[in-house]
Amino acid sequence: DGIGVDASRAHLMKFSHHYWPMDALKTWLEQNWDMWIESPPPWFTTRFIKRIIRVAPPEALPMSVLQGLAEKYSDDKNPDNWSSGSFASRESKGMRTIRNLNTDSRPGPSRDALVRRETKRRRLLASSQRKNHFLWAAALFCGYADLITTVLVAFAYLRMGTEGRIAAYLIFGVLAAHLLSEAIISLGTGQGSLAALVSLGGGKLLWSTWHVVENRPIGGGLSAISGLVVARCTHTVLNSLPQAVVQLILVIQRDPSEVSWLMLLSIVGCSMSIGYLVASTEFTVDMSTHFRVNHPSFTGVIPRRSTIRQLLIMGGYLFFIGGYLVGKLIALTALACASLPITVVWCTIEALALLLLRTVAEEGIWRFHLDGLSNAPASLLIHIILYIAMAMAPFPFIRAPGFVGPTPWACFVVYNLVINPVMLFVALNVGVASFGPSDIFWAALSVSTAISVLGLVSVWLSMNSERRHTFYRPLSLKQLLNDEWEKRTLTHMRDNTLAEGLDPSRAELLKISPRFWVPSEKLKTWLSAWSDWEEEKPAWFIDDENVLGYSFVQHITKHAPVEVLPRMLLFKLLRGAKKHGEEMELSPDLDSPELISLVKRRRYVRRGGLSTKVLPGE
Repeated sequence: DGIGVDASRAHLMKFSHHYWPMDALKTWLEQNWDMWIESPPPWFTTRFIKRIIRVAPPEALPMSVLQGLAEKYSDDKNPDNWSSGSFASRESKGMRTIRNLNTDSRPGPSRDALVRRETKRRRLLASSQRKNHFLWAAALFCGYADLITTVLVAFAYLRMGTEGRIAAYLIFGVLAAHLLSEAIISLGTGQGSLAALVSLGGGKLLWSTWHVVENRPIGGGLSAISGLVVARCTHTVLNSLPQAVVQLILVIQRDPSEVSWLMLLSIVGCSMSIGYLVASTEFTVDMSTHFRVNHPSFTGVIPRRSTIRQLLIMGGYLFFIGGYLVGKLIALTALACASLPITVVWCTIEALALLLLRTVAEEGIWRFHLDGLSNAPASLLIHIILYIAMAMAPFPFIRAPGFVGPTPWACFVVYNLVINPVMLFVALNVGVASFGPSDIFWAALSVSTAISVLGLVSVWLSMNSERRHTFYRPLSLKQLLNDEWEKRTLTHMRDNTLAEGLDPSRAELLKISPRFWVPSEKLKTWLSAWSDWEEEKPAWFIDDENVLGYSFVQHITKHAPVEVLPRMLLFKLLRGAKKHGEEMELSPDLDSPELISLVKRRRYVRRGGLSTKVLPGE
């Protein structure tokens, strides 16, 4: 917005950069940039600044911007951090950092040297982005190829008539349960009704990938990269794994002459997509700026500067998951064909044992940690997802506190590798005569287990040695929050920017869960600065929930223990409340215990689905 030539030219910058007059642009920016920094016109917004820095050729950038970029990335060798989104500071809409670029008058490299450095940085960034896009595209292909072959197999069973109809309905039922669960998770994490509708239509993988590529907030309490990880995990656990088991059982039970190449292709496709999705998801998590900056306690496994070690880890994950999955498919399908009741009881006991391990690891808390998924039904659904994943395709990232935890993850992996021969022995001794020679199954199980162990060894030897303990050492979510509360001073925010200092870090830590908090005294002391935050309005405090999906103020007022809230905030929470049909008059001298009691009762009414403006009478 604005009047004049500069405003008109800024508007023209919204068009494709391929049509920009570069010589004129260079002169225009060099002559006016410092003046715009000191006195920003209305159109000189953070979006405009980011677009210029990201799109304009290095030759056209002002000298102060080139110096700032060179200084910012001089010690950072990670191309994933080299985005214009992290260049502009969150404070004061990006103006403060950019203004600081002009304060250093020390002599530095020449303009030509700075242009060459920025050109190299962009080339490396583009190379890193191409690698990420290839991984994401391949994951999309695996996911949707698996989905399409599943549907085709179901229709192939339908064409068989009455005998194949039950099998087709079973395959469609598993697919429908997967799509419905994805929609529920989308709603539960606050991603909105549109994301839920996309999930019901089978487009959640594409939806989540698009948000990451376009750097768009996905909504709710998740960052875009977290949303992609969740989408891949739910697709694998709720669709690919059950379909592989169901279709393998159906194939085993049919006459060999009735088994088509499409049925076998679907099973092979499920297995291949599972292995690749797990491996690529771990790379996405461990190599992303968001997770490495915000959760250094369980990331940083993959070395950044060694391509050979990265390939060994990628291949190791493929071998580990592939062998692990094939071994479980052999043991589980054999047991299911031998005795379905025994299989159900067996899996139920394992699921309960995992729940117990998770509860102990999380210091007595069994519910899931994310807001919207922490109620009992949703927590049980998440636990079922985690159990299926641990039983057949243990994503390494779910060893994180709040999911399975490092120690339960390691215990369950070892347990499954050991228990598969026991399951197969039971299956072969309760009447599975139609399977053929048992030697084939023992040989297949032995080979798959050896491949899985070989993959684990490859990952173990190739990872950063100082991160090996993240796979087995006990660490609860409470302990993680408490540790990072005092140590973490750099935070990757949900709008894809970096923020320095303890306050933005603590604000993001608290938004992780409505059930896990740091000790009350620490939290109360920190929240005592609430009135200062309201006056100063730091960016992390006033985040717009419509943009980022979840605001700090909303989370604290809705979930934080009432006893730690500042007195002035307690009065604000009771503003407009009614009692016996009349608005309450609150005395400024009201003692704290009574004030806390009133807020607790009001929260109780809200969570009970009653009017948010009514307090229960005495």
